[in-house]
Amino acid sequence: MKKNMKLSTKLIGGFVIVAAIAAAVGGIGWWGVSVVNGHVNVIGTEVMPALSSIQNVKKELESLRVVQRTLLSESLTVADRQRQYERLAAIRKVYGEQFKIYEAMPKRGKEQEIWDKFLPLLNEWKVSNDEGFKLGHDMDDTHILNPNALQCKFQVFRGDHYKAISSVGEMIMHHEIFEGGDDHTACAFGKYLQGFEKTDEAKNPTVANAVQRIQPFHRQFHTTVAEIRNEVKQPESPERTKKLEELYDKIKAAAEETFKEFGVMSGEIAKAQDIIDKTGHHVMVVTRAKQEAAVPLLDGLIEINNQTAKTAVEQAGKDGGNAIFMTVSAVVLGVIIALAFGIILSVSLSKALNRIIANLGEGSDQVAAASGQISSASQSLAEGATEQAASLEETSSALEEMASMTRQNADNAGNANTMMGETKSQVGNGAVAVNNMASAMGEISQSSDQISKIIKTIEEIAFQTNLLALNAAVEAARAGD
Repeated sequence: MKKNMKLSTKLIGGFVIVAAIAAAVGGIGWWGVSVVNGHVNVIGTEVMPALSSIQNVKKELESLRVVQRTLLSESLTVADRQRQYERLAAIRKVYGEQFKIYEAMPKRGKEQEIWDKFLPLLNEWKVSNDEGFKLGHDMDDTHILNPNALQCKFQVFRGDHYKAISSVGEMIMHHEIFEGGDDHTACAFGKYLQGFEKTDEAKNPTVANAVQRIQPFHRQFHTTVAEIRNEVKQPESPERTKKLEELYDKIKAAAEETFKEFGVMSGEIAKAQDIIDKTGHHVMVVTRAKQEAAVPLLDGLIEINNQTAKTAVEQAGKDGGNAIFMTVSAVVLGVIIALAFGIILSVSLSKALNRIIANLGEGSDQVAAASGQISSASQSLAEGATEQAASLEETSSALEEMASMTRQNADNAGNANTMMGETKSQVGNGAVAVNNMASAMGEISQSSDQISKIIKTIEEIAFQTNLLALNAAVEAARAGD
């Protein structure tokens, strides 16, 4: 059956087998690439974006916690606190964007379970954060950003005035004159009042009103100190004693009003301190508890996505290895099959070609013998053609001589015609002779036309003869070859 198979069938079959092997190798390679691409797609479009977004969510939530704790600092200025609020807005924007990205990602099994637990805890954390920031804004509204430091100042203010009252009492009782205390701008509170308008607490209505009310009493307190000093320097007398008692009552009344307003301002400071304490407790205890409950779930989501990515990478490596093994195996098997089929086809084709070559050799011998016979006949034909060509050349020469003689006759006729024209001009009186001459000239003209036609015909014959001779020579040359 294989011997009777056509050569074209064998070749087509060989190419079909090679194509099938190539298709198999390509299919295995495509399968391997598709599997690996599937794993890469899961990692690139699901795991990595989810991991990145949840990590960013955790990072921004941590940044939010840092902002809250920073706002607890009493050393911040109004500008510093404003920058923290601006940072908070930026954090919440980024956090919201990352949250939406992760929320839209597909979740499977344990990840979805953790996410469902995380959402209510996150909401509680968010509510607690909002309450913390509300407390921060309440503290801003008091305009007393560092109540501890301000309270310490007012303790110093009280102490200065208590000391002044004690010094005044000693001066009255023991007549010990002390210097100072009579300038209301020289004490610590007086200096504070001079720069009060530039302080943050000046924007607190309660503190501002208290400062307005306290100033006349404070001024009276220090003025009375000067009056008592002057009276103590006077000689003792009942009037002096009475006067000192009146002045002491006056300074006590001024001090009471001053301390009363100090109490109002200290109360406002205490309110601010209470807000700070509440904020600190809320942030450091309540909110922190919400954070500590939610963050482990975030860490669990991150761990799950990390494990998913790791599993996908490992599986991609295994599938890639399997694809490489199958591809190499298919290539080796294909090469072996292709070589075996190529050897079989080559042997089969070589036998057929050898038979064809043998048959062609026999035919070429027969063709060579026939070619010898044809060559001899062609040589004889060439010799005859050469003789005919020689005869045609002689005929052509004779025709050329005839054409030359005809042209000469035509020239003579032309000359005769010219001479007759001259004779006609000289002989003017012989009408008959002229008419006869005219008739003769007409006949000569006709003869000249006929001679011209004959010459043209002879030239055409000579040209055709030359062509025939040339063709005969060419054919003779070919036949000789």
